[in-house]
Amino acid sequence: MKIVKTLKKQRGAISILGAASIALSLYGFQQVLEYGNAKILDRELDNYARTAAGVALRSELALTKAGIDAGSMDVSQTDLTINDLLAQVEMVATSDEPDDINLKKEITFGKFKADGTFESCVDYSTNPCSDASNPRNVGEGEVPAEFSAVAVQFWSTESFYTFTPQGRALYGMSKENTDLDTGCYCKNRYNACLSADLTEAELSPMPNASAVAVTPSEARTNYCNVGYTESKDGNAGATKYPWSPFDDGWIGRVPNTVNLFNFYTQGYSDAAFSRILEHKPLAIVDGEDPLYQTGGFLSAFKDLVSSMPFMSMFTSSDLKYAYIDNSSFFGFKNYYKKGDIASSIRDDYRCEKGGWGSQVVGCDASGFGSSNRKVTLSDHFYIGYQGSCVSSATDVSNPLECLAYNDSGSTRYESCLEIERRSSISMNFFERMLAFFFGGALDWERSYEGLNCEIKKMEYKGWLFWGGWKDV
Repeated sequence: MKIVKTLKKQRGAISILGAASIALSLYGFQQVLEYGNAKILDRELDNYARTAAGVALRSELALTKAGIDAGSMDVSQTDLTINDLLAQVEMVATSDEPDDINLKKEITFGKFKADGTFESCVDYSTNPCSDASNPRNVGEGEVPAEFSAVAVQFWSTESFYTFTPQGRALYGMSKENTDLDTGCYCKNRYNACLSADLTEAELSPMPNASAVAVTPSEARTNYCNVGYTESKDGNAGATKYPWSPFDDGWIGRVPNTVNLFNFYTQGYSDAAFSRILEHKPLAIVDGEDPLYQTGGFLSAFKDLVSSMPFMSMFTSSDLKYAYIDNSSFFGFKNYYKKGDIASSIRDDYRCEKGGWGSQVVGCDASGFGSSNRKVTLSDHFYIGYQGSCVSSATDVSNPLECLAYNDSGSTRYESCLEIERRSSISMNFFERMLAFFFGGALDWERSYEGLNCEIKKMEYKGWLFWGGWKDV
């Protein structure tokens, strides 16, 4: 009996050890599963961060001042868009649903420096942003900080011991691409013009303003593509303005300021420039360019100095002239002259009178001097995507109906594309995006789509090129 009792005790001891072993094995297996799940989530978050980075950068760039002011764009659109993107894969900021994964996120906008490393816009030495997660959110009269890249970081609110699943991604345009004009600006401006909210009153005094105000419409397409001036045909061999050099400000490019030994400066009227950015026509009256402004010592004596022989080439002029072509001899350009206009239609033109000061009168004015008097521009202009036409003509391919000139048999238009091709100063990415921000786009979805060209220049950069990630 004693031996039997001992055997029973042994059988009891084996059962307890076996149960503990099984329990320990199950716990270890659970830990392996949890760690495995954490590692899978870690990899998933890398992929999600990479996808979200492209969306975030595009979303923030798509914001415009006009859209924010009109209330049609939410200044926090990027944050809302990324939250919605995460919700599609059941990853949210806070949730009580058992299938949801709670995440935290950090979105930081900036740029890639010359050495390839990422720099947050709050760390810029000049014009830093106040909010790296929302750099387009600026005060009235402020210019948003430059940004062409983004850092995105997601991490789980739950950790496996010291391991926290997270995803990180750097995405954007490299420094060498931002320095050069990569041919996107004109197409963007054309698309923005197509979707701009333009009223008949804003387009006045265009004779077809009511038709152009409707979008989508053929009138709007023609307006954005070829521009507009009032129809005033010249003789059979020439238009009113065969070709005229428009400053870059007329295509919405950020104007440059020129300083010549502190004697005078050249700038642009903010109010007039804003109309160009909003795709509204602007009048050149009696040759005076509304964008052009002068100031300083020489400007005060401009009339006196310009009347002196050979001194006009050293002074600035507020007048814009019509050209027969772009030929010149020792800097003297081939202007369109009164004598080039048939006498029966000279009342449609304005000419510079000359003498003391820049006086402009009708070219048909009684007793008005020499046939060599220069013809000045005097019309409402919007320089379009392809070229600016003298009228909303039915056949805009006819060079006699557009502001164009013949170059060895090829028609050249003074347009957004033409100015961009011949300009000695290329527009960089930030200048294009600045013009985009101050443009007339009111619809965020259309604005987002309008960045197709820029997004093609951007790429994923991994996550190693920045040391500013949040410690999780």
